[in-house]
Amino acid sequence: MSRAMVFGIALACFALTTSTVNAVSKSDRIKVLFLAPDDVGFWHELQRFMRDVAKDLEIDLNISIVDSRFHSIRAVEDLRYAKKKPDYLVFHYQNHTGAKILKLTEELGIKAFMINTAVDTQNKEKFGLPREQMKHWIAHMFPDDRDSGYRLADYLVKYNKSYLIGQEQKNGRTNFLAIGGSRRSTSGPLREKGLASRISETDDISLRRSIFTSWTRQESERATFELLRYYQDISVIWTASDLLAEGAIAGAKRFGRVPGKDIFIGGIDWSTAGVNAVRTGELSVTFGGHYMEGGWSLVLINDYHHGIDFADELGVVINLPMTAITKESADKYFRVFGQSLWKEVDFKSYSKHFNPSLKHYDFSLKSMLNKFPDS
Repeated sequence: MSRAMVFGIALACFALTTSTVNAVSKSDRIKVLFLAPDDVGFWHELQRFMRDVAKDLEIDLNISIVDSRFHSIRAVEDLRYAKKKPDYLVFHYQNHTGAKILKLTEELGIKAFMINTAVDTQNKEKFGLPREQMKHWIAHMFPDDRDSGYRLADYLVKYNKSYLIGQEQKNGRTNFLAIGGSRRSTSGPLREKGLASRISETDDISLRRSIFTSWTRQESERATFELLRYYQDISVIWTASDLLAEGAIAGAKRFGRVPGKDIFIGGIDWSTAGVNAVRTGELSVTFGGHYMEGGWSLVLINDYHHGIDFADELGVVINLPMTAITKESADKYFRVFGQSLWKEVDFKSYSKHFNPSLKHYDFSLKSMLNKFPDS
């Protein structure tokens, strides 16, 4: 047998072995199901980021849109009859369904990772923390909504005070209109508690009116227009989401006010529309980053699945602060995220399993932007 023939056979065997390894590797991929309540706005951004992280980590991610509490429960119950159950379920906490979903995953032997919203006090007392009563509930990651509500108010106070100084009204007041989300949500009331805390700190700030909404732009626009007619001394509008901020901007403009000039509006979510409004100056600030939690949960799931328990560093309740995007940072954020440069990031670098030299997790916006120093 010639040397060339031996080499050819060896090469063929190597190719066959590589093919077999790849096939096994694919079948052994971690299977994750994410229950998403919607596919627009914040939830669309969350899914987009999550899919890209899953691709890099070679995770089989399936996303199911469940537009009601009933459908959330039904989707998990149906897993009883699935031929292949997911290894992990990622979902966001909702009152009246969160506990039921955790109990179902416990029965089915599916590990659960909860994101996005805090557990209300009543249910927290019922089923405790992850890995206590619910052994398959491995972690809970959510933003610090109260802190975000506080800091959003603080930013708006500073913007208004700068305006008053420019108008030679150094002793002027900051009068708030607050447009919140749903009473039934967990995040909305927490954000409003942060607002109330900031308002209570000084005597030159007052809350003219606070309302709840169903998180719709239309409600916010209508309420802003009507309330500005009644409270004409309102100088800032605090909103619990960027979508509500969009409505507030539209309502203020209809009334003849100039957002970013004689009235200052802030929101939460880092929505595409919100960041663009910050760039134009109509929105003074947006807090966010929590749409990335879906992707970060996959990083931690991947490490946990491979024997590296993130709880050793982060604990099982992971409370991430939101980050402010202002006029000064909006352009760079837009260049990286708006133009999808972030897709160039290899998210294996955030995983201790894929990147053994990694000592500490860093899920901050700064860590992402630093990967594009010339952007």
